[in-house]
Amino acid sequence: MVDPLHSAIAGIVAHAEKTAVAAHNIANINTAGFKRSQAVIESDMAGQPDVTVTQSDDPGPMISVPEGLPGGAEFVEMSNVNLAEELVQIQIAKHGYAASVSVISAQDQMTGTILDIIV
Repeated sequence: MVDPLHSAIAGIVAHAEKTAVAAHNIANINTAGFKRSQAVIESDMAGQPDVTVTQSDDPGPMISVPEGLPGGAEFVEMSNVNLAEELVQIQIAKHGYAASVSVISAQDQMTGTILDIIV
């Protein structure tokens, strides 16, 4: 049987990691050449949440940077971070975190009720 408390704690850890990945992407949104990472939460063999972080190889937009020479320009690839997508990922993590906290709260109330019945 899966212990709901351990599952909830594993969920909190997984969603915290998902939030950290999105925050790292947002922090580097203006870094030239930065490639965004993506955290995906899946169940492991025991049914517990497991986070897999992958890095995207999609190219970022190319911008022209003047070199100071007349007619000369160098092109630089910017980051491939999409701010709207990162904000959605943070909201998903926020709701997952809240669901895990609700499980812990329900477990706490249930334990308190059982103790009230016994005592």
